[in-house]
Amino acid sequence: MFKCHVCGSSESHTEYVSEVFEIDSKFHLVENIPAIVCSRCGEEVFSSETSEAIRVMLHGESKPVKSVVLDVFTFQSANPNKKRQAGTMKGQILMPDDFDEPLEEFAEYM
Repeated sequence: MFKCHVCGSSESHTEYVSEVFEIDSKFHLVENIPAIVCSRCGEEVFSSETSEAIRVMLHGESKPVKSVVLDVFTFQSANPNKKRQAGTMKGQILMPDDFDEPLEEFAEYM
């Protein structure tokens, strides 16, 4: 029985996924991998047989079916030393007068 190691859910479904593996600073995309996917959080789990088949494919003599160009980005977090300035968005966010009024779509629940 499935139990997600991330969120603890026992609900899952089978899906074919793609995964990127990095081996010796080289990236390899494997498509159409059968996976058990948590229905709550989306965590993907491969069977031991699938994991072994991927390992043999990537470390063996299998040839890729195609090659793709890959754009690479480096994440840069906001400068933690820079102080945020209050009021920079003043006048740019508008709130309608009836913002706090109940929505018509929920009238039957009230």
